Formats: sequence, C-alpha cells, structure tokens
Amino acid sequence: MEVVSVLQKKRDDKRLEKKVGKWFKYQGRVIAKALPKMRRHFIESAESDFNAMFDSAIKVTVSSGEEIFKDGLVNGVGQGYTALQEDLGLQAAFSLDNPAAVEWSRTQAAVDVANVNDTTKGTIRSIVTNGLEKGLSYDEVARQISKRFTQFAVGMPQQHIQSRAHLVAINENAIAYAHGETTLIGDIEAAGVDMEKSWHTVGDERVSKGCQQNAAGGWIPESEAFASGAMMYPRFPGCRCNVHHRVARSKAEHEKERQTVQQALEKTKDKNIRTAEDRIRNNSTETGIAFDKNGKKVLEKKGISDRVIYTDSEIKRMEGSILTHNHPMNVGFSSEDLEFLVQNNLSEIRAVTSTGQVFSMKMPPGGLKYGAANLTPAQQVSEARAYIRFEAGTVKRRIKKQIRSGDITVARANATGWDEISRDVARRLNLEYTVTNL
Repeated sequence: MEVVSVLQKKRDDKRLEKKVGKWFKYQGRVIAKALPKMRRHFIESAESDFNAMFDSAIKVTVSSGEEIFKDGLVNGVGQGYTALQEDLGLQAAFSLDNPAAVEWSRTQAAVDVANVNDTTKGTIRSIVTNGLEKGLSYDEVARQISKRFTQFAVGMPQQHIQSRAHLVAINENAIAYAHGETTLIGDIEAAGVDMEKSWHTVGDERVSKGCQQNAAGGWIPESEAFASGAMMYPRFPGCRCNVHHRVARSKAEHEKERQTVQQALEKTKDKNIRTAEDRIRNNSTETGIAFDKNGKKVLEKKGISDRVIYTDSEIKRMEGSILTHNHPMNVGFSSEDLEFLVQNNLSEIRAVTSTGQVFSMKMPPGGLKYGAANLTPAQQVSEARAYIRFEAGTVKRRIKKQIRSGDITVARANATGWDEISRDVARRLNLEYTVTNL
C-alpha cells in the first residue's frame, strides 16, 4: 500500500501538471519574442548568440516557475507527512514544522527550476543546431521551437508519462511526498523510536534493475541507503516506486518474517511452474517457459519437435531464471539441456514429459564451481561443458553396444541412459538432480 493514495497523487499531479504546462507555454512565448533578434544574421550568429539569448529571455520566467514549483512542493510535503502519520497511526503525536517545510520547498524549487531550464535549453539548442546543419530557414526553426514548447505542455506521451509537464509534475510531487515522509521519520526517531524502510516497485517488466535490487533488499534501517545508493524514492524522474516505513523489528522478528515471505514465494513459484508444465506437457513440439526466482514468467517460446532456439537477447533475459520445457519424446535431459544450464547461468532447468514426470537440475547456491581454483568463471563453464559432452559420449557409446548385443532394449536405453548421464553430471559438477511427478 502506498503512503500517499493513488487517487491523491493523481489529483496533485493533474493540478501541478496544468500549472507547469502553462509555464512552459509562457516560456515559449518569451523565447519566440526574443528570437527575432537573431533573424537578420541567423546563419552566422545562431550558435554563438543562442546561449546569451536563451539565458536573457528565460530569466523573466524563473520567478513564476519557482513559485509554481514551491507551492507544489509545500503541498506534497504536507501530503507525505500527514499520509504517513495516518499510516502509522500517529496523527496526534507529531505536527509538521510548516515554516521549515516552506523554506525547504523554496530552496528545492530554485534547484529544480534551474535543472528544468537547463534541459529546456539543451533541447532548444539542438533544434537550432539541427536547423543550421540542414540549412533550414529562420522561420522554420522558429516554428519548430514554438511547436516543441507546446509539446512540453500537452503532447508527446510516452507510456505512463503524458507530456514533459506531466513528468515534471509527478517528479516534483514524488520528491515532496518523500521529503514529507522523511521529515516525519526524523521526528519519530528523534523521539527515540528506531524506524526502518523497504522499497516497493509496481512489479511489471518495465521496472529498472536498480529498483528491483532495491526491492530485493527487504527492510533496512532508515539511515541506510538502498542497493542503488538511493535513500528514498524517486530514484529518477518518472520512477513509479514508493517506500514503506515501520517501527524497526528485532533480528528474530526479521528472520521469522523473512522465512514466512520466502515460504509464500516458494509456494507461488512452485504452483506457477507446475501449472505451466501441466499446460505444455502434451504438446507435440517443445515449448520453453522461463520464470524468475519469485515464479513470475519471464519468457515463453515455442520451438520444434526436439528443441527451442533462443536469441541472444532472450538468453540474456533468462539469466538466473528457472527454465522449464516439455519433452515430446518422454525422456530426461539431453546433454544440450545440461550445457544450456551451465553456459547461460540459469538457476534451474526442468523438463516435463507427457506422463507428468518432471526432471530438474539446479545450480548450487553459490553458482558453478568446477575445475582448478585459478580458473576464471568462463573457463569453469568451458570445462564443465567439456565434461558434460565427454560423459554423454561415454554413456551413449556403451549403451549402443548393449543395444547391438541385445543386452538392453531401445526403450530401456531411453529410460535409463539420460538419467545415468544426468546423475553422473550432477555428482561431478555439484548440481542437484531430482525426478518427480506433477
């Protein structure tokens, strides 16, 4: 649950976005008014005069921008502070020092307006430079600049960001909410109560690696930085994450909580994987499905009768994942399966047959360790793959002789040969090999 409600955030974002959009349009009119000074000698003077022209013109918009940003920040600080009070049940225990909040907001607004103007300056400079390179007229460049300021205010949506004004609004509000929460946490800890925090993402495929790492860290003391180095959200403009807070737990409580969460995740992961395996086990062609450590599907791809071919980017996405696939021939792991496991740094590879038999090979917790101590990880993988091929070749040659001599049937060979290879490889490479049923 987010500290500041989603509905409140939308209201705040919409209100501030509207004001920032008007400010961008105002800046556009100011720049448009200043541009004619360059008209007469546009080609010769555009690049050299641009910085001076922009800085001089935009200066008149700074105070109004700072006032808009300051008001938004003051509101956000209050929202963050009071929402966390309600979340922790401390409405009557603490009150926000409003003068301090206003002063922080005023200082932050000056910094943020300067940063926004620097970005605007770079964008408009690129239009001028591009215009010169293409030999565009002054009038065409002026039209492009005017259009871009309009887009700042109302256009060019990208996924959850509707415009640059929207991006500025949600970022300013997030900064303010976070400062309000941090202010209350400081008040609580000053009263002698230790607090802790945890990072939470929206959980979709667009979440950045840094935010995922922050969330994976669980609960940490308020005074510590998250894995990415951030102390609070937002980690970057447009970041959709939030941070939860609570009274610090003891080590024993943390361990108990960790175990409870881990058990729940394992249960969910096992259910998701087995449901997928039951769905694909009767397919006539192979289908590979990769899951992350929490049981969320990373990738699904159909192949041919005896293999699935993955692209380099797909393999990269599967790093550290659990890859399951069906075996239409109803046999265990092939040597190619085992090589794929060690070569591509999977945590586990699984194969399911139409009868519901499930073969699993897991990497050790610390990753693959094979060969001499001085080998690099890449060399260890190379040595491991060489052993897999050697062991598979040895067993296959022996079984072929047994089939020719009549000591074993082909059906029996298929039932025992792959299993023997897998057990030998698991023993030699310190992997965990199991055979179960759905």
